[in-house]
Amino acid sequence: MADTRKPTEIEAHLVARLKLQRVIFGSCALVLVTLAVLGMSAYRTMQRDLLQARSETADTAVAKRNEAARADDLAETLEVAREETRARTRQLALEKCRLAAQDLALGNEARARALVQEAIALGPPPWAQLLLHRLKPGPARIAMEGNAPVISGALSGDRKRAGVVRAGLGRGTTVEIYALADGKLLTSTRLPDGGTSGDLALDHTGARFAVRHNGELLLFDGELRNAHRPDPDEADPVSAWSMAAADASLRHAALGAPGVVARLDLATGRLTVLHLPEPEAELRAVLPLADGGVAAVAGPWVLRHDGKVWTRHELRGDQIAGAAALYDAGAMLIAAGVFGREIVLSAIDLRTGASQPWRNHTLSPLTWTRAQFMADGTLLCSASRGTVALAGPGAVTELEVSGSAVTFGALGPDGLVFGNEGGETSVRVLEAERELGRALMLVPPGCIARAEAGGFVLTTDTGFSRVHTGAGWVAAGTLTRVVPAGAGWAAQDGESVLLPWGETLASSRDGALAGAWPDGTVLLQKPGELLFLGPEIRFPCALAATGAPDDIALAATAHTAVLRFRDSLYLATARGPDARPLTDRAGLAPDMLALSADGRHVAAVVGQTVNVLAPGSQAQAVRVASPPRAVALLFEGSVIASAEMGSLAYYEVVTGRLLLRRPADVTALHAAGDNALHLVEGGRMRVLHFSE
Repeated sequence: MADTRKPTEIEAHLVARLKLQRVIFGSCALVLVTLAVLGMSAYRTMQRDLLQARSETADTAVAKRNEAARADDLAETLEVAREETRARTRQLALEKCRLAAQDLALGNEARARALVQEAIALGPPPWAQLLLHRLKPGPARIAMEGNAPVISGALSGDRKRAGVVRAGLGRGTTVEIYALADGKLLTSTRLPDGGTSGDLALDHTGARFAVRHNGELLLFDGELRNAHRPDPDEADPVSAWSMAAADASLRHAALGAPGVVARLDLATGRLTVLHLPEPEAELRAVLPLADGGVAAVAGPWVLRHDGKVWTRHELRGDQIAGAAALYDAGAMLIAAGVFGREIVLSAIDLRTGASQPWRNHTLSPLTWTRAQFMADGTLLCSASRGTVALAGPGAVTELEVSGSAVTFGALGPDGLVFGNEGGETSVRVLEAERELGRALMLVPPGCIARAEAGGFVLTTDTGFSRVHTGAGWVAAGTLTRVVPAGAGWAAQDGESVLLPWGETLASSRDGALAGAWPDGTVLLQKPGELLFLGPEIRFPCALAATGAPDDIALAATAHTAVLRFRDSLYLATARGPDARPLTDRAGLAPDMLALSADGRHVAAVVGQTVNVLAPGSQAQAVRVASPPRAVALLFEGSVIASAEMGSLAYYEVVTGRLLLRRPADVTALHAAGDNALHLVEGGRMRVLHFSE
């Protein structure tokens, strides 16, 4: 039977505790379950958020990549558009320059100048310098203060400064030095009071000058002093010198007085006095010679003292010139005499002493009172009313340049710089000086001038050579072949090669002289090999052809040469081990070769056709007006300069169009740089820089 016993108090407490534990455990279980459910829910939410974040990040990266790709595409499209715009702009500038060249040919300089200026703003082709040189404005008048008469004058050797001796009008006699470009007065030096002034000479920069004043030769080299420094016991040979002449370097001078001439060393002040063999003859001109001698015109005689004896030559029988002048042409002494209306030019070989008549010119019926040789050997004669005559190897030219007698003249960058008795100093533009470049020196009779990249070579009919580089004229001697190299020259002398740094090589071992560059590097050639040789370089270059080349041309600035062996052309550089065949077309056999200054383009002339070749490029054939005497490539090989019969012409290579033509008698031509030429024109050696 069921237990009906009433639980005890302890049992009741145990039952209540069990119930309470069940409630507590149940609650804990419920809490744990709830926490587990919430945790799982939060975990799933976090997983979902993480996946969503990853997805969004990937989408963002893809979007960024797409955006970057679109930006790159846009930038590329923009750069292509810009390049197309630049190309169209360059093409527009090129066409404007071509139109300007046509306008120049038609004489429309104003429109041509405007077109070139527009092309410059757009980006002109390299040969735009050719048009700019042709269109450069005329020189400004040199504005001299006051109107005091000009007694004499001279230009500095670099033709940037002009000096004049101005007669004193209340301020004393002064020597004024002006900048030739703008006429600005640079210095004014007052000469001692009293006496008369005359001949003036400037050095290369115009910083120093020598002037004859009051019977003395004064030298200014920071201060004015007497150029002659006699010993205390030395007696002056004459009381006053009546004439003086200094060389271009202002190192030596010749002084003259009745019956006496002297050679003065301006560095030491030492004077060497020489008595004329005809002491009664009237002295007309004196000149210091580069070989250490002195020359003079006295009476009917041209006198020369070589340091030992006098030699004499007649200008024109026993007649006495009204005015006379002398010019040292290196191998030749040129003497000029004015006999009324006639100019007589005579040449005297300074080595052999042989004299020969050279030129006679007839002038207009004026009173010709003065004669002087300018720096290039052109004779300037002046008449009393402001007319001058310029005489040289060609025809004489008369110009009316001022209203009063011209007292000095000199060739500046743009033409004739002159001064007169009225105090005027100005420039008369001579187109030859503007368009054909600076005339260095005339080619004396009996001499042949050759243009090279590094300068000129002047050779007499006896084989004696002189070389002109940037450092001036240097005597080389009687040699087989001479080429300018650096500041000196290299030469083939029989079986020996003379190098510019003084070394001598044997042709049988090292090769024969093939050419030289302006930096002094020489090119030697022997069968199967070329050698580029300098003081510190030695680059051999293998050559597939054997024997001596039929023709060879060198670049002006790059160590590159092109050689012709029959119908084959080879391009050799100091950078490559082998000479590369350029073309091997039968029948090409060019009449002459030329290289651009950088050596990248070759001009091969066949008759009237100039073929312009470049490795890896299609050849361009340009037909010129007549078979050229010489050609040169300018402006990165884009222009051909062609010395044709009676003219110097420039052709664009790409189109073959004639750009410019200038009347000229060019007999020799060579590129002296990318925008410069050395040429022999009208019996004168010239340097033409298109950037000036």
